[in-house]
Amino acid sequence: MLRKALPTNIGGFLPYLKDLTLYDNMFQGHIPASLGNASGLELVDLSYNNFTGQVPQSIGNLSALTSLALAKTNLSGTIEGWTGNLKGLHWLDLQSNSFTGPI
Repeated sequence: MLRKALPTNIGGFLPYLKDLTLYDNMFQGHIPASLGNASGLELVDLSYNNFTGQVPQSIGNLSALTSLALAKTNLSGTIEGWTGNLKGLHWLDLQSNSFTGPI
């Protein structure tokens, strides 16, 4: 387990990455908004971490994203703002968070 916060500029280092699986690493803090710059991502799994706050709106920029797992990450806020642009999303796991609003 890594047990740290994700670097704030993580998305700038990953332009060609397709799968980002950081499941169960005890990450803390916010999901960096720069993750939305990793335009090649098709799968993101950040489940079972200790993130706080909301999902950054920039996640909606990931037009290639087909799978997003944020289960048991302690996130909150509304869902509709960042999911609206994820037209290719086939799988979404948001269980055990404190999200509100329609999908």
